[in-house]
Formats: sequence, C-alpha cells, structure tokens
Amino acid sequence: ASAGPLPMLPALRVDGGREFIIKVPGVSHTPLADSDVAALMNWLLAGMAQPSTPPNTPPYTAAEVTRLRSERMVDIPGTRKEIVERLERAGYTQVR
Repeated sequence: ASAGPLPMLPALRVDGGREFIIKVPGVSHTPLADSDVAALMNWLLAGMAQPSTPPNTPPYTAAEVTRLRSERMVDIPGTRKEIVERLERAGYTQVR
C-alpha cells in the first residue's frame, strides 16, 4: 500500500524530519528570533500543512528551535537524501 502523494511537510512523517525542517539553511540562518521561528513553523503546521501534519504533532518551542539551530548540519545534501530515502521507504511518491 502506497502512502500516496507527498504531503506539505513530508519530513515530519519520518525520523529526523522534524529536526531537518529547522536545520535547513533558510530556517537555521534566518535573522528571526528562535521564538519567531517556532511561531512561524507552528503557523505553517496549523495552516497550510495541517491536512498532512501527523496527528499529535507537538508544536515547536523556542527552546527546541534554539537547540536545533545550534546544531549545524554538516552535510545538507546527504541529510536531505537520507530523509528522502526514508520517505520513499514509507511509500511516499514525488519526493525527488
């Protein structure tokens, strides 16, 4: 059984995905305060991404964003590849 088309924020559906969303350069390097990044991500989860957000997904907190932004990804393409492979193994289509 296929999981189907790619959801809005598919990375939330696999291990490491929640962290990946915050660690990508566009998010981790933004001049926004950690509390603002958390608020923005939670707005996305509750709005545009709500239909595809897994049930019981906890909101991001400023403390979580602070921790994740302090842990830089060393290999962004490699990490993205791992997330994509996890999504494919979970049956999601259109991930490449």
